[in-house]
This record gives sequence, structure tokens and C-alpha cells, in this order.
Amino acid sequence: MLRATISLLACVTVLSLSPEASAQSPDVESIVQSLAPKPVTRSLSRGIVVEGVTPPADSLPQINMRIHFEYDSSTLSNDGKISLDTLGSALKDRRLASMQFKIIGHTDARGGEAYNQDLSRRRAETVRAYLMQFHKIDGARLVAEGRGFAELADPTHPQDPANRRVQVVNVGESAATN
Repeated sequence: MLRATISLLACVTVLSLSPEASAQSPDVESIVQSLAPKPVTRSLSRGIVVEGVTPPADSLPQINMRIHFEYDSSTLSNDGKISLDTLGSALKDRRLASMQFKIIGHTDARGGEAYNQDLSRRRAETVRAYLMQFHKIDGARLVAEGRGFAELADPTHPQDPANRRVQVVNVGESAATN
């Protein structure tokens, strides 16, 4: 019984695409570090460096979070709310306060494509609504999108729980704060 409880607790919160974030439950600072803009420079021939070049979408600051929902639903579990409270605190941090974020829902490959697309969209919208309601994050800073199982985190194991995640991507300065 204890081993099952420990295993359940071990799979609770975060998978990260950046090395700064913890592989376990992230704290506010880990999330901020993962989502903070990185200086972008690009070297051209003859030693010329161009700053402020827009990076490709796959290199934008981002984090994958395991946000728990009720089974087959977009209703947050208590664990999901706790994870979103940490995310909400991070998004209010001064280093991220002027940024806009894309919240992307992902599912595993169980079920049909249309169903999973809709479920992932509803879950992303739930995350957005929670952050707006309970953390007073301006809705103009948050865009919700669902991708179903189109971008599996573990394509070799399409039904693995690691594929069920919410990806938060920093897409740059928010027009709402400019």
C-alpha cells in the first residue's frame, strides 16, 4: 500500500523541456527560470552579431506540466489546482509579468482524434480560466489551444501518461502590457 502511494505521488507534477526546471513538483522559481526569456543573438558572417532575432517556436521558453484533471473530463483535481497555484504565482513574477503565454493541452493516444482534440482544448481553456479567476492573470496574456495527441511527448509509447500534459510557452511581450 505504501509503495503504491509513493508511486502515485512520484508521478504528480512536471516534465520539463528546460534543464532549469525540476523533474518533480516545480517551485515558482523553477517555473520562472523555465519560462523567462533568454537573450537571443545570432552571428552572421564577418563577426556581425544581430540581437533580438525572433527564435523558432520550438526554442521558445517553455515547460510541460502534468496538471491533473478528473478522469475523462476538463474538471481540475485538487492536485491540479495546487500545480496551477504554483504556475499562477510564477506568471505574476516581475520577470514574466509582461509576457504572453500559450497554454497547450495534450492527450495520450487513447480514444479518437476528434475526441482528444476537443478534450485537450477544453483542458487548456480550464487552465486559462483558473489562472484568470484565481490569480487575476490578464486574459490577454493567455491563449488556450488543444493539440490532442498530435505531438506526443513519448511517441514510442502513445498511451503513456507522460503524453497527458499542459505545455506553457512564453510567446513574448504581451500587447496588453505595452
